[in-house]
Amino acid sequence: MNPPPPQPQPAPTPTPTPAPQANREWRITKDKGACLAFAAANCPAAPPGGPVATCNPPPPQKYAPCPDGMADGATLIVTQLQGQGDCFVMPEPPKCPPNAACNPPPPRKVTCP
Repeated sequence: MNPPPPQPQPAPTPTPTPAPQANREWRITKDKGACLAFAAANCPAAPPGGPVATCNPPPPQKYAPCPDGMADGATLIVTQLQGQGDCFVMPEPPKCPPNAACNPPPPRKVTCP
């Protein structure tokens, strides 16, 4: 008598891929008609009671052309998604009435700093 055939092993559950962590962001400011781009700085936090780490973000750089419709004194965030060459201004989440579906505007493509 032959032994029973082996039972198929269940496939292992794949580990979910973590969300991308390498988006780049710049804060764009406009003053007297000229725009500057400030790179987002992720400075380390000091441990409680420990010394504060030195954080020296890069200096702002000229950003031209300024995004259309940007007024003097305004600030916006430009985002470059991981693995993409284009940059965008992401829209703010829309303010929707309760129980209503809203369709936010698409991201606006701008020049990368």
